[in-house]
Amino acid sequence: MLWFFIVVGLGGYLTLSTFEAHGMPQLVIGLLIATYVLAGLPSGWRIVGVAPSENLLADLAWSGGLGTIIAPFRIGKAIWDLRQVGRLEALARSSA
Repeated sequence: MLWFFIVVGLGGYLTLSTFEAHGMPQLVIGLLIATYVLAGLPSGWRIVGVAPSENLLADLAWSGGLGTIIAPFRIGKAIWDLRQVGRLEALARSSA
């Protein structure tokens, strides 16, 4: 999950600096999409479950495609889990 935020933050910063320097909106949109796909790649990679003998390019494409869909849900579940832990901690403190 940390990978996602680091890549999206860094990619967003670089994209905005490129836009300020050159002012090309098509390039900015392309860079933002590429950044998001790259950030979601580890989430998709887990789902694809790559075997060493398969085609690496196809696996990267599947991982990038699936990762862009799966990453927000994984982040949402992690946030929900953290809230549940906080509630359990508050319950444990109140009953102690």
